Formats: sequence, C-alpha cells, structure tokens
Amino acid sequence: MRTLASSLLVLAGLLASHPALAQSDQGPAPDANVQTPETSGSQAPATTPSIQSSLGTFGDPGSIRATLDKKGIDYSFTYIADLLGNTSGGVKQGATYEGRLDMNLDVDLEKLVGFKNGAIHVEAFEINGRGLTGNNTMDLFTTSGIEAYPSAKLYEAWYEHKLDDGKLFVRIGQLAADTEFFISQTATLFVNSSYGFPAILANDLPSGGPAYPLATPGARVKYAPNDNWTFLAAIFNGDPAGPFVPGQNAFLPQVRDGSGTLFRLQDAPLIFTEAQYAYNQGKDAKGLPGTIKVGYVHHFGDFQDQTVPSSIYRVQRGDDFAYGIIDQTIYRKPGTDDQGASVFVRVSGSPNDVNLIDFYADAGVSYKGLIPGRPDDTAGISGAYAHISNDVSTQDILAGNAPLIRDYSGLIEATYQYVVAPGFSLQPDFQYLFHPGAHGVAIPNLAYNVPIHDAAVFGLRATIHY
Repeated sequence: MRTLASSLLVLAGLLASHPALAQSDQGPAPDANVQTPETSGSQAPATTPSIQSSLGTFGDPGSIRATLDKKGIDYSFTYIADLLGNTSGGVKQGATYEGRLDMNLDVDLEKLVGFKNGAIHVEAFEINGRGLTGNNTMDLFTTSGIEAYPSAKLYEAWYEHKLDDGKLFVRIGQLAADTEFFISQTATLFVNSSYGFPAILANDLPSGGPAYPLATPGARVKYAPNDNWTFLAAIFNGDPAGPFVPGQNAFLPQVRDGSGTLFRLQDAPLIFTEAQYAYNQGKDAKGLPGTIKVGYVHHFGDFQDQTVPSSIYRVQRGDDFAYGIIDQTIYRKPGTDDQGASVFVRVSGSPNDVNLIDFYADAGVSYKGLIPGRPDDTAGISGAYAHISNDVSTQDILAGNAPLIRDYSGLIEATYQYVVAPGFSLQPDFQYLFHPGAHGVAIPNLAYNVPIHDAAVFGLRATIHY
C-alpha cells in the first residue's frame, strides 16, 4: 500500500480542523511570525540583524557599504560555527567542529543601471571542519544544518524580474528549493538539518535534492495577489550532482559537485509547488498570527523499486511527495510586537515502493523573550519522526539482515539562543537521536557494519552576521 494517500488524509484533517481557513484578515506576506529567532542557519540575511550597529565607526570602514547601497548593491557575511559532540550512541563517541561562511550579494538593477524591476542574487559558501553525522552518529537527520563536505562552493545565482505591480516574480538561474519551499519560520531556530529541508526529501531525492549545499539550474514563479495568499511553483534539474557511476566519479554527491558549478541540465526534471495562507498578521487583527502552507513535489525520473532486492535493477517512473505546514502563534506578550510563543507542525508523505522514508513529521514550540530582561533570546523544544518504508524493511528481512532491520528514526531537540549583540548569538543545544541509522546501517560505511545506537548530542552554535 502506498503511504502517500494516507498522509494526504492526515494532512487534510489537520487543515480542515484549523479555524484560520475561515478568516480573511489582511496582513503582511506569509512567513512573518511573532517569535522568529534573531539568527538562523536558514533565515534570509535581509531579515537578520547585523553586528554592524555594534561596531561603531568600524562597522562600515570608509562608508563602503553605504556608498554601494545607494547604487543598489548590498552584501552580507554570516559565519556559523558548530561544536557538537555525542557522549553516547552512534558508531563512536567524540566531538567535531564545523564552520560555514555564507557570502551574499544582492543587486537592484534599477538603482545600478536604471533597469526597472530586475534583481540579481549570488550566494556562496566556504565550508570547513568535520560534521558529527558523517563521522560519529551516521543519522538520517544530520545533526547540524551546516554540515557538508569541506569546500568552497557556489550556491545560488539567479536573476529575478518583478511583474504585475509587484504581485508576480519570475526567477531563473542556479536555484535551491530549501530557500523557499517546505519552510516553517518557527522551526528555523533549531540546529538539526531536518528542521530545514526535511529528512524525507533529503534522503529520497537524487543527490539529496536541490538543497544545501547543492543548488541546480531551475526557474521559479511566485504570485502574491494580496497580503494573505502566496503561490509558488518551480522546476529544477532533478539531480544536482548527477548519478554515481563507479570508476568515473565520486560516491558522495557533494564531492561530485565540489564547487557547485556543474550546472546540469540533462537530468529528469523536478517540480515543487506550494500555496501559502497568512492570517491575523495586521496590527489590528483580532486573533494571533499564523501561516498555513500546502505543497506537492513530483520528480519525473526513474527510482529503484523497493519491493525487490537492491541487487535486482528494477525501476519505477516518477516519485511524489505531499506536505503541509502550520505555523501558529499561541501567545503574544502584552505590549510587544515580537515576543511570545509559537508552534509549528509539518507533515509529509511519499510512496513506500520507491522511497527509503515514506512518512515524516516534525513539531515544536519556541518562545522569544522567555527570561525577563532577555527580550531577544529564543528558547525552543521540538521533535521529528521519519518512518522507513515497509517495503525497505521487508527487503532487510528477506536479505537476512536481522536484527539490523530499518524501521524508523526519531529526534528530540532542546535549544536556547542567547543574543550577545545584534547579529551575534550563542546557542547551546541538546539533541537525542532515536535509531540514528533507522536501527540498521542506513548510511553505507564499510568501517562500521554494526547497529547505530541511540545518541545523546550536546553542542554550542555561534553565529555572527554582518
């Protein structure tokens, strides 16, 4: 039985029971949320406070930034450092350090050369250090949202044109899906990668899909007819790094496209669509703000049939995913605009006969300004669950892999973001990983042909944005 249908029923029930669908209050564009954290590994730089204001005259030497801004050129740098260690579980215990420098350049072509309604964006990474998942825990969720193979890599590079009085936006170039699709603003607080681009897509799509650290050529259309509704549709090359060919290229997708410049166009296409509804986000709204999103993903390529042993090459054409997201403010501190608590829920399903993960859900709560005198700090707790396809589990049994039968992976995370200064935060973090390798050896590793045990992970993230 294909789990996609049952997941759609769960999603429909969640949305149908939500009172916001009967409301029509005007508010700002979707994704505004009462408790959005000050800094985030996935948050748009434009919404992140800068440490520049704390540096005085050193914040903009020679007024270079101010001069370029008048010409429509804006740049930013974000450095995220993660120190993580597992005291138990995984395939071994220990600590790792990983850092990522994120460099963004945005150009308003009207200010620069008089070309109206055009904009250019370029983003690149310098990734250094070692990740805990790849070295210690071997989990399906990836303990850090910045974990990737060390490299200097182009990420996104696109041109966007605005039409229809600012309601329609067309974007083309090197694109990533995780910058606009399947996003919960509440979830951006958390360190684990799956609260960004979820484990169901990262594990089921070729090369992990068009998501950090691999973007791919594509085009996106965004239509926002009013302050409540936003519609997104995008088409991507379906395999950012291309297929693995033994003896010809590297096994790891991030190594196959080590610089982010493969610009592949020959793979089967991948389509993302999403509808967003924002409600109660105006200052005069009677209720608390929130956002509802529903999405559908289709890949046109061939996928290995999970109902037969992996040694038998048999494919099925196409793969599908459906998902839904609710971001809901549940409390706003009186007299404030951005302090309070909000919750999020994300649910997704896919067919179990062509996917490793056929059902995924995560949820959590965060509170900005929880501790008196710390109005910008944000605390949060969350959980995630990924179910391994019954067809995959059956093949494990038939192959005689017991007791290494893959069944599920789970996660609990608790975190606190301490804002040292605008644009600078420290974030202690705790994660507990249940069945990191789905109870089996889910990530091939010749050195560790053993079960991957539940892992306790402690960490500290530092983020500086300029």
